[in-house]
Amino acid sequence: MWIVPLGSMLLAVVTAPIVRMIDDATRWRLLDFQPDGARVLVGAVVSSGLSFIVFTFSILLVAVQIASSNLSPRVIAPVLGAAPVKVVLGVFIFAYTYSLAALGRVEDPVPQLPVLLTVILKLVSVAAFVYLVDYAARSLRPISVAERVAARGQRVIESVYPRRLSESDGAEAKPVELGPPSRVIPHPAAPGVLVAIDVDGLVRAAEKADCILKLIPQIGDFVSREEPLFHVFGTAKAPCEGALHESVVFGPERTMEQDPACAFRILVDIAAKALSPAINDPTTAVEAIDQIHRLLRLVGMRDLNTGRVMDGAGHLRLVYRTLDWAPPCRIGGIEPLAVSVVVAGVLIDSSSHPLLGEAATSVVFWSCEHIGTATAGLPLCTECANVPPFTR
Repeated sequence: MWIVPLGSMLLAVVTAPIVRMIDDATRWRLLDFQPDGARVLVGAVVSSGLSFIVFTFSILLVAVQIASSNLSPRVIAPVLGAAPVKVVLGVFIFAYTYSLAALGRVEDPVPQLPVLLTVILKLVSVAAFVYLVDYAARSLRPISVAERVAARGQRVIESVYPRRLSESDGAEAKPVELGPPSRVIPHPAAPGVLVAIDVDGLVRAAEKADCILKLIPQIGDFVSREEPLFHVFGTAKAPCEGALHESVVFGPERTMEQDPACAFRILVDIAAKALSPAINDPTTAVEAIDQIHRLLRLVGMRDLNTGRVMDGAGHLRLVYRTLDWAPPCRIGGIEPLAVSVVVAGVLIDSSSHPLLGEAATSVVFWSCEHIGTATAGLPLCTECANVPPFTR
């Protein structure tokens, strides 16, 4: 976020002498400012500019903090990093910096164009402030936050699982028997969450060492220092550990870069918090669950048989864990009962889809089984009562 203010300051410093040169060449007398009046006007703009910036973003931060306490703390970064917020911040910083530069050059004869531009920038700042208030009010609404999280989650799901279930051959992937690893490569850096991997880079490293790599943690898992990160199979030549470590990215918390389950996690956090006694906002919970429904149906229509990558010659080079049906449904199953019941209803609705088959039905049973545990042994739903034992 600091790049835009810094760029705006540098742009204002460069713009000020250019405007003075234009004013000296033209000697415009647009508003016929006098020295005393120009100093008072520009000085008022400068003195109010900094207060305006501090007030505006103090109010914005308070609004974001309130939204994070009512929804989820993970909605703060997207709002503060949004393009409209950065643009408005850049306008404020540019207007303030340029006004400072213009104030130091107010003399007789008065530079008319710089003073006029200062007034225009102040008016633009007021208009930007009104726009920012409207944008923040719309962006921090619960339904806006839930839709934004779901939309990003949808893009991640479509990226991680590019093939639709209807485009697959329907054959289940057989387990890969790799045997004991010839080498274990630990995580050498500080503890963190695995947020992304460079699949192509890992495949190239494995192909160069003529081995098979297995990534132990799943994207979204926390990894401690010296915890096993890779298992190496079938080679006497050790792969370059530097290349492997450069192909994985760790961060302080989960993100949605390559982690579809993170979107489910945030939406369930919003729904669970909305149902807490402190918030007691069932409408927000329903809106979040609607977006969970949207993502669950999307997951159910994608081909999830991934996690094995071949090289150009067709040799297996990389094995890594990917999301299946259980994690997004388990997220709903361990939360308060109201969220779990609705998620189970979503799954029951999804299980009737011709593309999902027994896999979705099995998940319905899993979810309802845990709901039954949470409700002290209430009977399972009709759909789960008819599930054959082998699918349970």
